[in-house]
Amino acid sequence: LPERKMKIHKNIVQGTEEWERIRYGKIGGTRSKFLLKPTDTIIYELLAEHTEPYAPDYDSYESADMIRGHELEPHARKSLEDLTGIEFLEAGWIEGENSFIGISPDGYSECGKFMCELKCLGAKKHNEIVMTDGIHEDYIFQCVHYFTVNPDLETLFFAAYRPEHLYKPLVMRKLERYSEVNVGTKSKPIIVTVQTATGWALDEALNLKAKLDTIINEMKF
Repeated sequence: LPERKMKIHKNIVQGTEEWERIRYGKIGGTRSKFLLKPTDTIIYELLAEHTEPYAPDYDSYESADMIRGHELEPHARKSLEDLTGIEFLEAGWIEGENSFIGISPDGYSECGKFMCELKCLGAKKHNEIVMTDGIHEDYIFQCVHYFTVNPDLETLFFAAYRPEHLYKPLVMRKLERYSEVNVGTKSKPIIVTVQTATGWALDEALNLKAKLDTIINEMKF
């Protein structure tokens, strides 16, 4: 990936303390919804992390589903590589030109044009993915965030992997910059292209950072 645009932390392992530290005070995939649906919640979350030093959480809990997901992810990545013919590299954290935002990718191509988001879900949720056209609503914001972070990204491959499934062990959906997504709700849809959503998200990231800096500067006096 072009170094002028991206900073790739290849040697950081996701889930480690080092990984937690580099994400601290920033907007990653789990917070990406707030860039398109801003609330005061995100300001208070970020403010907490920008006004106190990082403290490791040694009591953090991993459910059986989370452990299973970590174990299956390499197999999911290999299955997607076999399907697409694209090699997906691993990295702990990737930052965009705006270092305030980043993503912990499940895979990226060396050229930077392709990335993947992998899910290893329970039987019920996997079948929801099977029965959903396009990207499932639960993962829209996270998937759009890949494009927000990586300006060179052309295609995101969203894949759900469940080897026990008799008919659809791997389900793959593609998202591109001119794909349409709903960033509203089912009752009040807001249908825009990924490119438009990305522009909104980048603007909101700048607004959030400016607001955060202003609040912190005021606290100093």
